[in-house]
Amino acid sequence: FGGDRPSIRVEKSVSVDAGSNWTAARSAPGPALEVDTSVWFQFVVTNDGNRPLTDIALSDSVYDTGSCALPVSMQPGETSTCVIGPFPVEEGQHVNTVTVEATFNTVTVTDSDTAHYMGEAAEELPVIIVIEGPVIAINVNIITIFNINVVVDPDDPILATIRIGDRIRVEGQLITDGDT
Repeated sequence: FGGDRPSIRVEKSVSVDAGSNWTAARSAPGPALEVDTSVWFQFVVTNDGNRPLTDIALSDSVYDTGSCALPVSMQPGETSTCVIGPFPVEEGQHVNTVTVEATFNTVTVTDSDTAHYMGEAAEELPVIIVIEGPVIAINVNIITIFNINVVVDPDDPILATIRIGDRIRVEGQLITDGDT
């Protein structure tokens, strides 16, 4: 209950919004992130013992932590924070572990923390175009609305009911042939 109790702790968090919000993500799958977006990692190192620590080193199983400027020594209760990133989100389950190491006299203390995320491909949605307005012209199965030619399936029953001047709404996909 007394004496020297050197100890160090590291907590790793994940962010997808440049550090506005952090998630511990200690267990799989962690937050779901869209592939080809960015991810950041935060490391909070704390001397949670009762002795000053020196030779503080931080390493990660996947990422380079060389940009983290940790103090040369840390007094009991002192905390240091480092953020690395952005890194591109990769598809599938991701896990990496950060480890911190420090010394007090000849005693080495370490701690590790793991972060997870699940990289998911973005769902490809078809591009839908909506045109709403008065019919200016009808040429067989091509309807002109605001000088935009809209090709309608020749078997669509709307062709039997619409007239020039009718206001209609059309939803569909772009065809890159000419002005259609």
